[in-house]
Amino acid sequence: MSETRTRLTEDMKKAMKEGDKELLAVVRMMLNEVRNAEINDLKEPGRARTEAEVVQLLAAYQKLLQKSLAEYPPDRQAPLKAELGIVERYLPKALSGAELESFIKDYLGKTSERTFGILMKGLQGELVGRVDGKSLSETLKRVLG
Repeated sequence: MSETRTRLTEDMKKAMKEGDKELLAVVRMMLNEVRNAEINDLKEPGRARTEAEVVQLLAAYQKLLQKSLAEYPPDRQAPLKAELGIVERYLPKALSGAELESFIKDYLGKTSERTFGILMKGLQGELVGRVDGKSLSETLKRVLG
């Protein structure tokens, strides 16, 4: 079982004992995202997700919440912001612009590849949950250019 999934399970138990309904609901939602991915896997149904896959699922859930937040009127955003805050606790620390640029330069030093699409795919795999695609794309273009 992945480290993040184990942490989610432990936090769910703790929230149940402490009666923290808000945390419990969000943690259950995240665990359901992971379980659904395992159940709906057409190639290997029931296969436990790796740590990278769990982080990728949580990052996708975070992105969905961010999109929903943009659609809600400001006076109704508080619950979504709270949920988003809980989800972000389980994701790796986001990279700053300078850290991202440094990471990309290190990555480029390890490969001879210079095709934008291939580099984007490789970097996205390395940086799951730590940077959004738009920032990654812009920074990569700037570093390559």
